[in-house]
Amino acid sequence: MLEERYPQEAWIRVYTDGSATEAVKNGGAGVYVQYPSGEWQAEAIPTGLHCTNYRAEVQALIHAAYTINDRVNHDNQVVFLTDALSVLQAMTSSKLPQLEHALHNIKSLRTVLQWIPSHCGVQGNEEADRMAKLGAEDEQENNL
Repeated sequence: MLEERYPQEAWIRVYTDGSATEAVKNGGAGVYVQYPSGEWQAEAIPTGLHCTNYRAEVQALIHAAYTINDRVNHDNQVVFLTDALSVLQAMTSSKLPQLEHALHNIKSLRTVLQWIPSHCGVQGNEEADRMAKLGAEDEQENNL
């Protein structure tokens, strides 16, 4: 279904995930980007000593939006694929101004935010999950 809706040759697919130890500490954001050319990019980002899964998910999307803005021409189509339904729901009620700002910067692109189920064998989602866990294992900034 993903390939039918967002064919790889026409869409930049951006998978994001967040992770935190015991859901509240040592956060990590994971970003995995598949470009239509077949090139890919993976990033693991530590999100702080005091960080929830939710915050790490938000940080992953923010980082991904800035990454895309810096790397693509503005004729591209981009789909952000995340398993963080709560983050997508919060966006509809304007509760995430930092994320809205990051996405506003890429408004000249055709942009779609798409929920996908977690741990169902989607390669990009599995890679983003792996990157998030690596980010959580990195040295963390004390963000209190």
